[in-house]
Amino acid sequence: MNVFIFFALFTVCSASNILLMFPMSAKSHVNSFVPLFKKLSEKGHNITMVTSFEPKVQIPNCTYIIVKNIMEDYLTDSHVQEDVQIFRELKPFSIWPLIWNIHLEIIEKLLEGDCLRELMSGDYSFDVMISETLYLFEIFVAFGHIFQVPVISIDAHPMSAWSAYLTGNVHPYSYVPNYRLPITDEMSLMERVENTLLNLEEMLGSYFYYMPRQEELMRKYLNYEKYNFPPLLDMLQNISLTLVDSHFSLGYVRPYLPHTVEVAGLTFSEGGELNEEFQEYLDGSENGFIYFTFGSIINITSLPTEMLDVFRSTFAKLKYNVVMKWEADEFPNKPKNIKTMPWLPQNRILAHPKCRLFITHGGFHGMIEAIYHKVPLVVIPFLSDQYYNAIFAKKEGFAYVLNNLNLTTENLLHAINTVMDNPEYKKHVDRRSMILKDKDQNSIDKAVYWVEYVLRHNGAKHLRPACLNLNLFQYFLLDVIFVIISAVVGCICLFVFITYVFVQILKYFYEKIYILYWKGKKNENTRSQRRVRKPKKKSPRNNTNN
Repeated sequence: MNVFIFFALFTVCSASNILLMFPMSAKSHVNSFVPLFKKLSEKGHNITMVTSFEPKVQIPNCTYIIVKNIMEDYLTDSHVQEDVQIFRELKPFSIWPLIWNIHLEIIEKLLEGDCLRELMSGDYSFDVMISETLYLFEIFVAFGHIFQVPVISIDAHPMSAWSAYLTGNVHPYSYVPNYRLPITDEMSLMERVENTLLNLEEMLGSYFYYMPRQEELMRKYLNYEKYNFPPLLDMLQNISLTLVDSHFSLGYVRPYLPHTVEVAGLTFSEGGELNEEFQEYLDGSENGFIYFTFGSIINITSLPTEMLDVFRSTFAKLKYNVVMKWEADEFPNKPKNIKTMPWLPQNRILAHPKCRLFITHGGFHGMIEAIYHKVPLVVIPFLSDQYYNAIFAKKEGFAYVLNNLNLTTENLLHAINTVMDNPEYKKHVDRRSMILKDKDQNSIDKAVYWVEYVLRHNGAKHLRPACLNLNLFQYFLLDVIFVIISAVVGCICLFVFITYVFVQILKYFYEKIYILYWKGKKNENTRSQRRVRKPKKKSPRNNTNN
């Protein structure tokens, strides 16, 4: 009997149909999880991927449904380019409204363009869907309902207050910093105030503004009458599993429920081989080389001219070679020690023994690979979780952090020389790498196990915490707080009322006693005085002398 159950479970997991739903997700977010998708395919699962780009690392046995890259088209629009540049100067509290409105616009452009027609009208059958449904693209959880399959979500950041709420995880504002703030888990009073207010803005804005607007788009474009969608929030709170691209060795310790699994480090064995010419260039770097990229979202060629001049003039003064991601055809006045390419196998470059330093924007994917390969960093954060990652790296002693708004040749050169010449930076990154590698299971095997766990247990509903049945007011105990405050206020009012009544009673009896006793006493004294006889006057005797 046990053998039969084993083979039944094996059959369920060995040939499942998996939908990868990423029509708008950032390349860096998807690429972080591509090794997982590749491993699932190699284990015999049939993969269908909805995406606006094909990953550099090919997934075998995968059917691609390519949709128009609405995000890329939107970002090339002139007025949006201005909005994107504004991110550099925006305060954390101003970012969310801009992000919500931009994403609502591009989601609607995607849906009204009918880019998903092939998926919705095709003869597809799936067993599970993997998507990025906890970060700005919550609407795509609806496809889990369309195909009636469990949903697994990926999260490319440490969990935010909103994603923690959707999954039932605890997110204490007192020591879990919002990843948009440059603070650590050891906050001052004012930092806790700022952290609390920003989390509340995200929570309330998502709940009362962004979610209802997405639900309107879902009803408008996804054939609501045919599929009879439940509320969007209900679908999100029924997600079976969340795979988080984070790890306690690369962030602050925080609690996670069993259905939330940290799988950072999926790309350690990926990256592609270096071609012969490039390999010779790296091997021939006598003093070592510096690797410089700002990832897939921030295109270095689109940065302000004055910032590019800083990089150009700084690198020209170095004795090290610089390997730089540059997506344009030409690099004007390029120094001789700089080698540029439009795409670079980042993991392989960082793994090279002569890689001395990584200059980065602070994206988590790049930072974790740098730590794994023991490469110290100079971090120049621009937006989102980059500030969070940069401050953590600075606190742990393996990174020098610069402000992108006042970047100069002098402070960049100072940062590079400081990290290169001070052995403490290398010492701290070596220690952090040792912590990262000390795991009982590698990240890919762990992620595959949990995906197949959801398949084996038909969505693993037993992992779903009861807190997801609560609304926002119940979750934050606002109803309980109201009852307690009402009870306390009621008791105070009752005490005041009883005291008032008691005082009035005392006053009444006091007046009665006063009237009965003192007035009676007065009357009695008056009567007593009347009873006292006054002595008669003696008349003078008439003495007659006879």
